[in-house]
Amino acid sequence: MRISFCKVFFLSYLLTYAKSEELHCSKYDFEEKVLEKMVRIEFQMERMKSEMEQTVKSVDRKLNEMDEKEAKLSYTIKTTQEVLSEKMEALQNKTVESVDLKLNEMDEKEAKSSNTIKTTQEKLSEKIEALQNKTTEVIDTKLKELQILKDQIVTPTVAFKARLDTNTAAPVGQIIVFPVVLFNKGDAYSTQTGKFTATTNGTYLFTVALCVHNMKYLHVDIMVDGVAYTRTYIHDNDYVDCHTTDTVAVLKAGQNVWVQPSGSASGSIIRHSSFAWNTFSGVLLHK
Repeated sequence: MRISFCKVFFLSYLLTYAKSEELHCSKYDFEEKVLEKMVRIEFQMERMKSEMEQTVKSVDRKLNEMDEKEAKLSYTIKTTQEVLSEKMEALQNKTVESVDLKLNEMDEKEAKSSNTIKTTQEKLSEKIEALQNKTTEVIDTKLKELQILKDQIVTPTVAFKARLDTNTAAPVGQIIVFPVVLFNKGDAYSTQTGKFTATTNGTYLFTVALCVHNMKYLHVDIMVDGVAYTRTYIHDNDYVDCHTTDTVAVLKAGQNVWVQPSGSASGSIIRHSSFAWNTFSGVLLHK
């Protein structure tokens, strides 16, 4: 039994040696050569028997040494595995701790980044709102300036015309009120007082047309804040006489203009009829 084992071992040794000496070929070529060598070895086994017997003791010794080495190697491997397991476990724990630490750091950075982004967004919103408010203020200011410029350039429509609707006396120093308004653009003329009040600075034209009874006379003035800007005299002995007078006045806003007799006959002087109107009119020419 011992010899058979030795034969097998020696045969394996020879095969290994032969395999290392031969060139590598294909799988099937190698198997054919192995079989060929096994056949030759079988023929040589009898001749080698005596030599193998001499080596049995040496082989047994070597086997014992190998068993001892194998036992030592197993122990070493086991010890190495244990050490490696301990190191792997420690490394794993350290790796987990490192990963947790990195994750915590990332969470902190993410939180800081989120706070930074939120703060930046809030600042941007505040700046945008401030810019919008400033832009709105600038636009409002520019619109006001444009409106002022427009008011300065564009002449508004200020015009009126009013008439009497009956015969009337004309006492000296008393304002003649024209109660029937034909138009009053700008609402500058008052039927209560008979006065025109300038709504804006500018150059105005005022016109008065009056008719007097025959054998009557009338001195009439166009007044600006109590100062006569023009005067006319109306008189006829035979027929009803109608006269027109006008004046141009450069006024400031708030100044008043009216019609006032400075001399007249007694009784009913101004004659009203459907074909001869007594009128007072005015218009803003230029601002």
